[in-house]
Order: sequence, then C-alpha cells, then structure tokens
Amino acid sequence: MQHDLKTKGSVIVMKYDEYLNACLKFAKDTENWSWLDRSRWFTTNGGGDYEESCDNANGGIDVAWAYKMDPDKVRKYAPQEFMDRCVEFLDMALNDPSAANDFVKMAYELFA
Repeated sequence: MQHDLKTKGSVIVMKYDEYLNACLKFAKDTENWSWLDRSRWFTTNGGGDYEESCDNANGGIDVAWAYKMDPDKVRKYAPQEFMDRCVEFLDMALNDPSAANDFVKMAYELFA
C-alpha cells in the first residue's frame, strides 16, 4: 500500500490506507465517548485523519460508522465501507444524468 498523499490541482487524493487510518483513529478517539452527535459530520481530511464539521465542506468520506469499534472490526469492515462510498458516487451519477460527468469526475479525483 502507498503511504503518500497526491494532489490533483486543489483536490486531495486519498488512498485506502489513509481512509483506514482515519477510521482507526476515529474508533480509538471515540472509545470513551458517551454518545455520537449525528447532526455533525465526521469525515476524512485526506491526511489519514478525520475532522468534525457541521456541513462536510471538505468533502471527506464518512468515518462515523467506526464509532467505538474494535480495531479488528474496523479493519474487517473498512474495505466494504470504502467501496460503498465509491458506489454512492456512481449511484448519484446514474440518478442525475445531467450531473453524471461531475459525479464521476469527483469520484475519480477522490479515489484515483
């Protein structure tokens, strides 16, 4: 696996291991939380870490599913969660043909 971040213009391109690291960090950071505020976004920031925001303006990928999760379970489920996010981009493109090129381009730039 690669451990370097690439940029394409101003878009941060994330590799799977960076996504996994962000999920593992979120799981560890939340192990003592009493609850998760579902009105907030907990998403990757492109550097193997996550950030909390009110609107996901950074366009990161959701890590909230890993809330309080055991690291072995995070490693088990992260590949499918990552692929599910890829499928979401493709689904958006299929359901909105007028914006299909934009959605495919966003997915390519994020995951390439």
